[in-house]
Amino acid sequence: MKKGNLKCIEKMSYLGVGVSLGTVPVYHSTNLKLLDKRIKIADLVLRFMILGIGVVAAVLIGTDSQVKVFFSFEKEAKFSDVKALVFLVVANGLAAGYSLIQGLCCVVSLVRGSVSPGTVPVYHSTNLKLLDKRIKIADLVLRFMILGLGVVATVLIGTDSQVKVFFSFEKEAKFTDVKALVFLVVANGLAAGYSLIQGLRCVVSLVRGSVLFNKPLAWAIFSAEQFHKFSSFYTPTTAGNGSKTEERVIQTKGAYDSVLWVVQFSDLHFSVHHPDRAIDFHDLVGPALSFINPSLVLITGDLTDGKSKDLLTMKQNEDEWMEYKTVMDSVIQRSGIDKSLFFDLRGNHDNFGVPDVGGSFDFFSKLSISGQLGRTGSVNSVTLETPLRKHLFVGLDTTMLTGLRGPTNLFGHPTDQLLSDLDLELSRWDSQSEKPVTKIAFGHFPLSFSAPSGSGRTLEDVFLKHSISAYLCGHLHIKFGKNLKRHHLLGNQFLPFQKLFQTNMHRSSFGSTVNCSSEVPPIQEFWEWEMGDWRWNRAMRILAIDRGHVSFIDLNFKSGAKDVIILPTFPLDSRFMSTSLSHHNYECQNVALSSYETIRSLVFSDSPMVSVMARVYDLQSGSLVLVAEAKMNKHADEASRESLYVAPWNYKAYEDASPDRYWLQIEAKDNMDRSTFSELRPFSINGHNFEFSWSWKEFLVMGCQWAALYFPLFWSALYAMFFILLLPKALLVFPKKIYTYKNFLTNKGLISGVLWILQELCRVQTLWFCWVGYLFYLILFPWFMGYIFTEAKRKGYMTFRGWVIETSDRKGQHEYVGFPDIMVVVLPHLLFVVLPAILVTGALTAERAIYREHMLASSGKKKDDIDLNSRRCNRRTRKLLFVVCLVICTKHFMNCRTLTKAYDMNPVFHFMGYGVSIPLLLAYAIGKTRSA
Repeated sequence: MKKGNLKCIEKMSYLGVGVSLGTVPVYHSTNLKLLDKRIKIADLVLRFMILGIGVVAAVLIGTDSQVKVFFSFEKEAKFSDVKALVFLVVANGLAAGYSLIQGLCCVVSLVRGSVSPGTVPVYHSTNLKLLDKRIKIADLVLRFMILGLGVVATVLIGTDSQVKVFFSFEKEAKFTDVKALVFLVVANGLAAGYSLIQGLRCVVSLVRGSVLFNKPLAWAIFSAEQFHKFSSFYTPTTAGNGSKTEERVIQTKGAYDSVLWVVQFSDLHFSVHHPDRAIDFHDLVGPALSFINPSLVLITGDLTDGKSKDLLTMKQNEDEWMEYKTVMDSVIQRSGIDKSLFFDLRGNHDNFGVPDVGGSFDFFSKLSISGQLGRTGSVNSVTLETPLRKHLFVGLDTTMLTGLRGPTNLFGHPTDQLLSDLDLELSRWDSQSEKPVTKIAFGHFPLSFSAPSGSGRTLEDVFLKHSISAYLCGHLHIKFGKNLKRHHLLGNQFLPFQKLFQTNMHRSSFGSTVNCSSEVPPIQEFWEWEMGDWRWNRAMRILAIDRGHVSFIDLNFKSGAKDVIILPTFPLDSRFMSTSLSHHNYECQNVALSSYETIRSLVFSDSPMVSVMARVYDLQSGSLVLVAEAKMNKHADEASRESLYVAPWNYKAYEDASPDRYWLQIEAKDNMDRSTFSELRPFSINGHNFEFSWSWKEFLVMGCQWAALYFPLFWSALYAMFFILLLPKALLVFPKKIYTYKNFLTNKGLISGVLWILQELCRVQTLWFCWVGYLFYLILFPWFMGYIFTEAKRKGYMTFRGWVIETSDRKGQHEYVGFPDIMVVVLPHLLFVVLPAILVTGALTAERAIYREHMLASSGKKKDDIDLNSRRCNRRTRKLLFVVCLVICTKHFMNCRTLTKAYDMNPVFHFMGYGVSIPLLLAYAIGKTRSA
């Protein structure tokens, strides 16, 4: 056997197939020797690059905290936070150590002029041979340790999601987010490249006739090493808590024109103080779902109540969550629907007093359906696919990252990262699907109670960008009205009030003509549908998508179970479902007119249907006149989902510019001769909207963007109060414009009367300065302190900008949370306590001035001429003002009691100047104006 082959056998037997694999003998021609020298130099450079970058990566990961800011707070993370990285770092360190050894050997080889890098000559003395053997053994041990740890790290990264929760947020992370990992990946890449070169050299050795001892074992080791090296490049896409992004597509059963339907519940508010809510849900929902058989079941927040019996303390209650889990498990079993088709979301009640996601009080992550199924992200989606269309449902959790106790936990708080994830999910099929896509989003908070992100972006911006069909939400409850719907349309952005409020349910852009040019930008719009609550109204919604047409029906189970449910899917209700796009498409004939040729309705029943009739009424004469009646037949192609009924009609006969001329009603009769009628609905084939106005309560909760209105309202109230206090004072000091009771009696003008009253307040110097100082106190100092989480250990103090709490890393830094949620405390205090108190103290000082004038007038007259009745009348005004002071104090003390219970506050030490200032100022004003 040749000496070169013997050396290759010796290397393979000791070192396997790795960095020193494929040693080429030095007994070559001149050209080969020159090539071998170049390979030596390249080998040396690669080794020291591996060593250098590996050391840098280890130093960065071991010492650099890699502080990365997410959404206005910081988390100081180290590699030990994820166990897979521990293995990866150790493996990389061993690789660096091994490369150091081989690099030294390479230097020795070059100096001695011996064989190629990594090959230790066999022609030494006994001592050198012993040293050489030890080096080889150490080399072999290091190689197998690198291989073993590398495989473990690869398995952990590839299969273990490494879920780690950081303060209830999510971040879709890649290795480039941490610069140390960039070095780590580059080092592994260089090692992989070097191993590839050595593998090619081994191939050359085999081709030239070299003999390898135990070739199968050598190549097995080589292949395993290559797998380890190249697998370091694979990093699964994860959310911020480490969970893998899942693309789930469900193939639904049905024909080409099949209709999809889903069920929505919201605001269940299961409570230990109201067990009837859970009992009714258990008894009514399971059987209803069994015959409705929806494709999805959506539960949009407030799963539990989290309130004490007096409704003042708001924090998590584990017993309520255990009840929720038990009831939902039973409902799922009784309904016969797979558990994975249930999507529940977190509401603000489910977030009361939860300082961080995954903590001991985050029962949603442990006991909700989504938590049990591992849906830990803030954005989760599922796609329902039929042969001709995709239907994308995207759920979003916008609750606070740091969950405060109520009542200052009222708004949704989407972050910039969440909006980016939402944008990504909604565009999932934009470039991947040849089928049209219907997009539905669902969450807990209506957009009127959703704050903008840190950069000022809103959920509305993202929804308009993608022109989703509808956003389904809850939160408001039916007590505010039954028409909590809102149409959003991009346009008229130049109007200054556009971002503050919308005065009408509809925002239409219909003109006399429709521009069908392809150069016209697409219409960006969507509907927002709040559905009510299970808490008091036992509400349930069925939403259907019929060839892209989205319709719904809201039901309530207060009177018991429903035997028959009717949901017309076409034509659409012109009040809540017509869009500008549907009008544009119809006029420009951009739709499949075949979808207009039948009246379609879903009929759900627990007993067989005998007949289903469709009736069309005309309201042009002022009363409903039946103009068409047709029998509806079960859809012939719907063998697996027997709920769709259709009837042919001449849709062109109902084209009309009026959106409420024609009305549709469906009658269903079962085999027990029971007739059920659907609600009369106006429809418009042309896609016109029936303008439907809100009540004043509906406008307040749906039309006002409270997050945008908070600061304008706050500063307007403060400026008004400063104006009330400073203007009269300025008139007294500068122009010497003095208003008195006598001037008022002479002029009897409204302005002079108001200025006289306010100047009387300015003349009581102490009282006036106290009011000005109190207003500055509200701006510059904390209002009160309290325990804001379920576990009463961490305190915060509230200002008009939000709660100030210590950051989660507990390093002495503070952050603001709860903006604009604190408006529920701030604005009522300013508008219903402070402002009335200032006005009533002004009235008290004015009443004293009137009393003084009467006293002065009567002091110069005879006793018989004194008008005692007039004097008694004036003091009755004071008594009335005293009653007003009592009302204001009562209102204030009720607010203080609510806050005391809500945040476990000590009335003496925690209220600071908020609690006692108003009563003291009113008491001082009463005492100061007691006598003339």
